[in-house]
Amino acid sequence: MNMDKLNPENLTNFSRADVRELLGLAPRFRDYVFPAIGLVSAGLVIGAGTALLLAPKSGAKLRADISDEFRSRLSAIEDRLSSLGSNKDDEIEVDETEAKAA
Repeated sequence: MNMDKLNPENLTNFSRADVRELLGLAPRFRDYVFPAIGLVSAGLVIGAGTALLLAPKSGAKLRADISDEFRSRLSAIEDRLSSLGSNKDDEIEVDETEAKAA
């Protein structure tokens, strides 16, 4: 910014950019870099997913692989939930026996 603008006779020539610069609100390097990094990262993820789906594998084989993986993960989640449920039942039975003993 030109210091001549701070002269009292020139105060009417201030632009919005000059005011933002004086207040420390002017755009900075990081205001542009972080969003750019985010966009590049999103593009990489989308590109990798597209590459996997367009890989030289038959559609039937790819769909079978995806469904097998989905089923195996779903069964693992069900197993975890059932083990959590069985642990809760054990805790409730212990609490009931303690209440009867008291």
